[in-house]
Amino acid sequence: MYKNYEHKGHYYINFYFENIEYDEKTYSAHFRAPDYDTECDFVYDRETDEILVMHNNKSVEDILPIPVYWLEKRLKENGSLRDHESKRSI
Repeated sequence: MYKNYEHKGHYYINFYFENIEYDEKTYSAHFRAPDYDTECDFVYDRETDEILVMHNNKSVEDILPIPVYWLEKRLKENGSLRDHESKRSI
């Protein structure tokens, strides 16, 4: 387990969360950032900021931090999350 925001990697511009599952304590999803050729599955502990990264195509250090703040933002805005959430900048 890693602390997600202790890693100061890149700042993802376009990213996608797929197959999102969540409850009051965790988020889990498949994360993709095509601009950085990054893909992985993760489980994020919302209380401790710890993250478990699995099925990753790069080292964990090269992937983190995953922008789970976007899931928090969407949850607060909409009251729930869809199965897929994304952020795209054009």
